[in-house]
Amino acid sequence: MIRVSFAGISGDGKMQVDLLKAKEYDLQYTADNAYSLSNGDKVKLTVSSYYDFDNDYVAQHGGKPKELTKTYTVEGLQEYVTKFSQISEEELAKLQKAGETEYQQEDAQQANYQINSLTYLGYYLMTPKEGQYADWYNELFLVYKENATDTSDYHGNTDYHPGQAYDGIVAIRYYDLLVDKSGKITCDLSEIALTPRYSFPFTADRAIIAYDNSQIFYNEEISPLLTQYSAETNIQL
Repeated sequence: MIRVSFAGISGDGKMQVDLLKAKEYDLQYTADNAYSLSNGDKVKLTVSSYYDFDNDYVAQHGGKPKELTKTYTVEGLQEYVTKFSQISEEELAKLQKAGETEYQQEDAQQANYQINSLTYLGYYLMTPKEGQYADWYNELFLVYKENATDTSDYHGNTDYHPGQAYDGIVAIRYYDLLVDKSGKITCDLSEIALTPRYSFPFTADRAIIAYDNSQIFYNEEISPLLTQYSAETNIQL
């Protein structure tokens, strides 16, 4: 008679009831809680009709529903990532590829340095502390060692070193990652950020925009977030 499904994000999901043949049999369905649903919630569905089920309905349709209520368990809603273990190696590889592509595009526009290589070091997953307001449901930093060569033409300025290569620490930053029951990760790729991206020097060479080491990266990027977020990481400082 009906098809029940759930849509949305866990914590803000909703129940959907497709009536299929229910209208033909003068049936209506109401839920005791159809909105703001999370995976694992219980929702009771109750069937009713314009006709009294014990008398007029049977005369009209030759029978009546076997059950007048049924309880469903909410499942299948996307969830915000709260643990790095929710991100499979396959999905991590996709995130890495998307971020590294951003770096390649950025590299093509750089006049002062050229990226030679990016080596993945690890991650920081930031999730809001309980009861703490945060700008995002989660933030993921994929941290890399970058090797880049100064290609600037600022000869004579000791802040620049044309032709020399330097190692630095950079990161790809994602916001509000979601995971579905199949393990697929989704997020708004238009929100991807490359960190750092400022006009003053972080490395020994002014032309190259990167942090000198992982400790400086942590101090500048992660530490300021710790009032709002808890950090999960596999990076040893």
